[in-house]
Amino acid sequence: MLNVEKIPRLRIKSFRVEEYDWRGFIALTITVGYICLLVLRVPNTEMLGVAVGLMVGWYFSEKRYIRKPKIIKFPRATEKHPDYPKIKAKLVEALQQLESYNPAYDDLLVDEIAKTVIDIKTVDKKIDEAKNLTQLGKAIKTKAILLGMLEDCVEALAITRKSRLKHGEAELMKETMMNRLKAIMEEKKNSTV
Repeated sequence: MLNVEKIPRLRIKSFRVEEYDWRGFIALTITVGYICLLVLRVPNTEMLGVAVGLMVGWYFSEKRYIRKPKIIKFPRATEKHPDYPKIKAKLVEALQQLESYNPAYDDLLVDEIAKTVIDIKTVDKKIDEAKNLTQLGKAIKTKAILLGMLEDCVEALAITRKSRLKHGEAELMKETMMNRLKAIMEEKKNSTV
């Protein structure tokens, strides 16, 4: 006697055709058709090669095929970090030397710059400690993002003083801040060695 309850039942799940699927179907159909025309030696078929190549390229240009290296996740630096007061003091000192320090405008950006400098130093340690290329790629990608943030903050700091400074002094301020940041980074690098 056959026990019907123990026989697995075949269930067909519904599926959804997305843009990615029909792109692939179109590219595959065109490629197969092109190959058939070449095999059958239809005259002037070679002229379609560029169009077929564009269709296949259109399919593979889908953004989800591009593998982007992930970044390192770590807690951002805060005002409680031991290096924060010293870094912030040096940045404020640089602004005061240029006679362009206004706490109401500048403190938020100076705070962000100081925290980003600390984060960059943290990522530099991760780069040195990387055990394989994946970890190294993540650390380098993270550092590139942080350097972009740092440059944006210094640029914003220069822009906020454009209306308050004479012509050309905003660029001088930006250059001075970047030089000061380089000195801070080098000082930290030499002290950890």
